Formats: sequence, structure tokens, C-alpha cells
Amino acid sequence: MNQFFGRIISAVLLMTVAVFSSAYADDERAFDTPYGDRFWFSLGAYSPRLDTTVQVGNNNGEVGTRIDFESNFGMSKNKTLPQLRASWQIARKHRLDFNAFSLKRDGSQTSSVNIKWGDKEFEAGDVPIQAFFDVDVFALYYSYALVADPVKEFSLSIGLSIQDISTGLRGTLEGDDQLSTEQVGVTAPLPSIGLSGGWAFTDNRKWILSYRLGAFAIALDLDQGSDEEIKGKLIDSGVYIYHKTFKHIGFGGGIDYFRIDVDYEKRDLAANLEYSFIGPTLFVTAYF
Repeated sequence: MNQFFGRIISAVLLMTVAVFSSAYADDERAFDTPYGDRFWFSLGAYSPRLDTTVQVGNNNGEVGTRIDFESNFGMSKNKTLPQLRASWQIARKHRLDFNAFSLKRDGSQTSSVNIKWGDKEFEAGDVPIQAFFDVDVFALYYSYALVADPVKEFSLSIGLSIQDISTGLRGTLEGDDQLSTEQVGVTAPLPSIGLSGGWAFTDNRKWILSYRLGAFAIALDLDQGSDEEIKGKLIDSGVYIYHKTFKHIGFGGGIDYFRIDVDYEKRDLAANLEYSFIGPTLFVTAYF
């Protein structure tokens, strides 16, 4: 896996150097876009509706119990999360965007049936089974503008979304009176290709509509010789409205939608994780 991330980091650095080499040739027009500033970052609150399904079996043909964490373990279907966004208008046609948020949830419920998780089985009974699902999302996008003028922008985008996932169960295993915790940790690097753009739809250019749509499907052998593989599908989209209220401060809101489907195999483990977030986001933006 380390070799894989090394290649990713090298590719990002090479792309940045290549962009830099052409950026300042176009420097005098760098701000001639709907956004009008070189740097901006946003701090906000994201309040999505959550849907999470996990199935953990093994490579010996034993299929794990498919678990809906919201229905089976009472995890909240709505949660408000802090969210960070940042953008760098490198040149008129070149932009980098960053997005990050973190979700941590747990739940506990008595099960009427045994739950198969990997090569373990949690007993049904009077003792509740506890569950947790944590995910940290870090996404970096590069956009190249096919259309760029002071009012509108239409770009092709490529990106990499790092999904750092940790999930598990804690309860009494079949034939054992002691509580046991079984968990799965996956770091899924999922690329995306899509479209993005912006539109300053008022004469004073204080109101800006922005959008992003990305999707991808990929299969990766993360570490040659270790039988560690990931297959993933990603949809990442959003629509936002910004208002540049003051020279360096503005406000905005929008809707974000993420859907992730990851199949992960490592030695005797075979897991499927599906989760989606959809909901409103509100933010304060600083411009430089």
C-alpha cells in the first residue's frame, strides 16, 4: 500500500509542478474568473442523511451477515459534521480544490439472530451488540477550464478521494462468555473524473453558483504479493451558492452527495461497505 501512495503523491507533485510552469505565464489574468480571488477557504456544517450497509465474510466462501447500521443498530440517520473546503486559483484555467470531513458513529442493539462477521459469529441474546462506523474523507481535485471568463467557468476535473474507514462489532461470540471486538480498517483511494464550474449570475458578481459532478469505478491491487485488493465505485457531487458579502468574507450553502461502494479483500477477509451521504451544507468563506 505504501508503494501505491508513493506513486499517488509523486503524480500529484508532478502535476503541480507542470501546472506551476504554465501558471504565471497567465498570471495577469489569474483572477479574471467568476470567483475573482486567488485563494479561498470555507468552514461549514454539513448535515447529511446517512445510509450505511456493511457485510464482512471471508475468502473461504463463508458470507457475512449483511447489516444495515441505521436499522439494525440504531445509528442516527442524520448528523451534523464540520467540513473544510479550500481552493487555489493557480491561473485562469487551472484550479486546485480540497474538501475534508469526518464522521464517527456508534450504536447498540440486542439482536434476535446470530451475526456472522468475518470468521466470527456474535450470539443473539440478552447482551446488546455494539457497533461503530468511522470514516475520514480527504479529497483533492484539479480542474482545467474549457471555458473561463469573468462571468462563467466550465471545467474538466480529476480528483482523488481518500476514504479512511474503520468499522466493527463488540459483543459475545458464540461459545464464549467474554466480550470480543472484531473490526475492519480500510484506506480506500478512489479517483474520480467529472465536471465542475461556476457562474456569477448578478451584475456585481457577488452571487456565484458553483457545481461539481464526479464518478469513477476502479479495481486496485494495493500491495503486490499480499492479496490486498480494493474494488470501488464513487459518486461525488454538489451544488452551492456563494455570496461575497464583504471584500474578504462571504457566506453560502448548498447540497453535497457522496455514494461509496467498496469491496475489500485481504488474506482471509472479504468485506463490502456501502454508504451514502446527502444533505445541506452551510459555510463561511474567506477570500484572499
